[in-house]
Amino acid sequence: MKSARSCAMPLALVAPLLLAACSDAPGEIGPQEDLDPAVAHALNEPLMTDPDLVSSNEANAALTGSQDHSLPADIATPEAIREAQDRAVALLGGSGAVPRLPEPGPLGPEGEVSPLVMLEGVATQVPGLEKCLAGARYGFGWAALLPGSSPVFPRGTTIEALGSDRQGCAFRAVRFRSPVPAEDMAAFYFGKASQGGYAVTYRRGDDVWQIEGRKRGARLLVRGRPSFLGHQEVDLVTGGAGPPAA
Repeated sequence: MKSARSCAMPLALVAPLLLAACSDAPGEIGPQEDLDPAVAHALNEPLMTDPDLVSSNEANAALTGSQDHSLPADIATPEAIREAQDRAVALLGGSGAVPRLPEPGPLGPEGEVSPLVMLEGVATQVPGLEKCLAGARYGFGWAALLPGSSPVFPRGTTIEALGSDRQGCAFRAVRFRSPVPAEDMAAFYFGKASQGGYAVTYRRGDDVWQIEGRKRGARLLVRGRPSFLGHQEVDLVTGGAGPPAA
C-alpha cells in the first residue's frame, strides 16, 4: 500500500487557479427541515454554456427522459477532474493552504463498510448522534445545508442525503461520488476540518480513507472508498447539539 507521505500534497501541484471566486466559503444557511424542490433545482442547475453539459439542453427535444437534472451530471473527463481539483484548492484558500497529510493511523473493522450499507447505518458509528437519527429524514436538500467546513467536494454527484434540525440537533449526512483521486479528497477534508477548528484525525485501510473531527461537542466523519464505477464514493456525516458548525 502506498504511504500517505508519498502522495501527501497532490492538490498543491495543480496549475494556477482559474476560478478564484470560489475561494469564499458558502454563507451560513438557516436550519430547515426541507429545501424547496424548486430552490434545490435552481441551486444545482448547470449552465448550458458548459460544453460538458450541452446534452442536458432539451429545448428542441421531441421526447425527454426521466432525468430532471436537479443533481449535477456525473462527468469524469480529465478537464472536469482538473476543474474540481482547482475549485477545491480555491475553497481551501489557495495552493499554499493545502495541508500535508500526516502518516495515517490504522482503520479498524468499523471503517470497512460495504457500499450496500445505508447512510444512516454509517451515521450510527458517530458517537452522540443517536437522538438526531431518531428524527432524521431523507431528502437531497440536506446536501445544500452542509456547513462550510464540510461541503460536498466540488462537482461531486450526490447519491443520497439525510438530516435533522429537531431536538436541538444539527445533523447532516450525505453520500456522494467523485472521480477525483482519494489523496486529493482526503487532503481537502483534512484541511477544511482543520480550518473549521476541528481536532482532526486521518486513518487509512486497504482501500478506505477516513477523516474524523471533534469540536465542542460537534462531530465530523468523512469516509471514502472505491465505488462500483471506479470513482470515490464518500460518506460525509456532521452533527451535534446546537446550530450547524461553521
